[in-house]
Amino acid sequence: MIDYPNSPFLDSAKENYERLLYITLTAEHTEKAFATFINDYPNSPYLGQAEDSLYAFTATENKSTSFKKFIASYPDNKHVTDAWNQLYNLSTLRFDSASIQKFIYLFPDHPLQTRIGKDLELLHINASVIKNDDAYGLMIDSTEKMFPEYSYIDSFSNGLAEFERIDSTSQKTVAGYLNKRGEEVMNPQFSFASLFQNITAYVATGWCDEDACGYIFINRFGKKINSNIYD
Repeated sequence: MIDYPNSPFLDSAKENYERLLYITLTAEHTEKAFATFINDYPNSPYLGQAEDSLYAFTATENKSTSFKKFIASYPDNKHVTDAWNQLYNLSTLRFDSASIQKFIYLFPDHPLQTRIGKDLELLHINASVIKNDDAYGLMIDSTEKMFPEYSYIDSFSNGLAEFERIDSTSQKTVAGYLNKRGEEVMNPQFSFASLFQNITAYVATGWCDEDACGYIFINRFGKKINSNIYD
């Protein structure tokens, strides 16, 4: 590239150089290797890929301590807001004011003001399940909101209510979860879904009537928190 700055292959040579540089310097696939590359080559076209790989170490662990470390160590990483959101998720598995206020107290420099504001508002919404004839709905504060597409809505627990409807493709009953605004926060993807007990619910994936389902525990964000209970 230095010897032939006017070569018609200059752009191709630069692309190959950047690619081989990234591959070589991150060949160990360690957190240190990716962090060093990001620090040393902030203008690399592979910067985003390096940031993805660096964050993957933390996301895979899915621990509060790991997200806190990532936020402190890599504040300029493009995934730092993702890390804050995951830290908040893990801190508020029990959806109550005490958990949210504790997060605010422990992390006063958090960037999640909008999200937390909406959650605090959600906590103060009075919502209850109603049924008119064969239709289910919610009484949200003093406003009635009906869901004719739902065949069932269960009571609220940990801020969520399980709902059921008939899947248009399979014609089978599928279940998901609503919040107190009546918003679907987990799409109807389960063949069975329970009430939340404490911070977990158990759900079935696959079709149990065809002997092809497994039960798992999930948290209120829909994340699987253990292996199958039984198949």
